[in-house]
Amino acid sequence: MELEIPLESLVVNLSTNPPTVYSGKKLSRLVDGAAGKLHSLHLPLDASIGLVGVNSAAFMIAMLGTHKTQHLCVPINYKLPKDKIKFCIEDSNVKFVFCDPEFKHLVPPGITVVELGKEFEQFCNNDYLAPVGLDPDRLCMALYTSGTTGLPKKILFSFRDRFSESVKNKLLSYGGVKMKTLSANPFFHNAGINWFVSHIVRKNTIFLMPQFDAKQFLKNIEKYQITSISVVTPMMLMMLNETDLISTLNLTSIKEITFQASLADASTIEKVKKVFVNAVYIRNPYGLTETGMSVFDLHPEGIPIPPGSAGYPTPLVRTKLVDDVLYVKSEDLLSRLSDSKDEYFNTRDRFRVDQQGFYYYIGRADDMLKCGGEKVFPIEIESVLDQHACVDSSLVIGLDDSIKGQKPYAFVKLKTHIDEAELLKYAAENLATYQIPKRIWQVESWPLNEIGKLDKKTLVKIAQQYIQHEL
Repeated sequence: MELEIPLESLVVNLSTNPPTVYSGKKLSRLVDGAAGKLHSLHLPLDASIGLVGVNSAAFMIAMLGTHKTQHLCVPINYKLPKDKIKFCIEDSNVKFVFCDPEFKHLVPPGITVVELGKEFEQFCNNDYLAPVGLDPDRLCMALYTSGTTGLPKKILFSFRDRFSESVKNKLLSYGGVKMKTLSANPFFHNAGINWFVSHIVRKNTIFLMPQFDAKQFLKNIEKYQITSISVVTPMMLMMLNETDLISTLNLTSIKEITFQASLADASTIEKVKKVFVNAVYIRNPYGLTETGMSVFDLHPEGIPIPPGSAGYPTPLVRTKLVDDVLYVKSEDLLSRLSDSKDEYFNTRDRFRVDQQGFYYYIGRADDMLKCGGEKVFPIEIESVLDQHACVDSSLVIGLDDSIKGQKPYAFVKLKTHIDEAELLKYAAENLATYQIPKRIWQVESWPLNEIGKLDKKTLVKIAQQYIQHEL
């Protein structure tokens, strides 16, 4: 198995002034240089290499260089509390860390650190002949998700998971049109890494933003005539809120929009179409860190993906629904999860399927509410509230109820003022009785968790405080 960077690829690092441009040839040389230096250190084979930093070309060079050694690459979320960063480092036996200078204090003592800057450039400055091939079954990377136990959960990936021919062929199937792509999805997250690798394979020009800033992201689209963007839904919602700035910009260069890590509902996609009027492809692929690449994609017969749908199952993945819960199976992506290839992976996400085979996300299995014996899915309530002219976005949670078992409660972020009573009346006119939120509260902005997703746990605590105060 080969790990090659096409010579036609370009990476533009926007964290420097002026931006630094890396050709495919330069990237390959630096990746090989990083791998050669790591080899020369003679680290124990069970030692892992950590990465702590914002998005940069140096970060990805260090990652790909580590892939060409015998060591596991461990990108770590610098937004985590220091004790959880220490847990990730100890859990994966990290002995060496590539790190941005501003995050050096997060690395426990006793671990060798090379700063991602001039020190890293010197680190890569050596001649090294990279291995011709890589063992497809060797583990090359560990990613940490938020987990359900209070500690980050480790997911392991092999070269087969990341760089198999079937994965490459799927990426190349998007066509030969050269794209200029922009993203700020963090490289400690699977969505960010997938974006970078997929566009390297497609020989596109990659524009790297170190971190997400809604205003700067929009300005970069116009400045560099970006044709493809990759965002998570909260990022897009923050951009859509910049109405004054959007009115001054020319965003017609955008042809392709991909939502990563979080699904956008139909109302959000309709808003996106009004801003990015030339976006021909709006992809809303569904995937989990455990499944690696996306589970859904384009329809094999070319049928357009309906608004709000995650798409049609990719040939790389088998799917089935059990009580509306999605189970997936793929020899390439899921072989590491089980010794038995007959087992499917339980995503714990609920979907429905239409007659054409398109899948629609309806919520987490543990998000479903039981209200007086009725099944209530928060996303169905949110989709109705989001259609109100005064509502920018909404989020529904469930709280215990002594009579019904659970009752839905809603938070809304407004575009223009509206009373709670009017919103409740609107909900009553458009929802089933058991779906009507008991209360609807307003928020100025959405709380986000450590990886940039909406933080429902915080909203539950806020709701409980509101209710307690009202008693």
